[in-house]
Amino acid sequence: SWNFRTEDFDIGFSILHNDKDCILNYQRVDSHLKNQEGALNCEKPGRYTLIFDNTYSVVRAKTLHYMVSVSSPDESDEEEITSL
Repeated sequence: SWNFRTEDFDIGFSILHNDKDCILNYQRVDSHLKNQEGALNCEKPGRYTLIFDNTYSVVRAKTLHYMVSVSSPDESDEEEITSL
């Protein structure tokens, strides 16, 4: 699951599986207006990459706050990755 926001302006977001298969199509989201939350059931083994894209906004830097949680199928083990 994920939860993120930006301090100012929108940001592009997508998810890839093994760096090539698109799991969640790219979209610009209004993360400066409300938290963006979601969850994904990882049915295939491999690496899932969350992409935050600001390449369309050359002159506007963004500050991104995010939380990503990974849970095992039995939900007894949980790993959390957080960055500010």
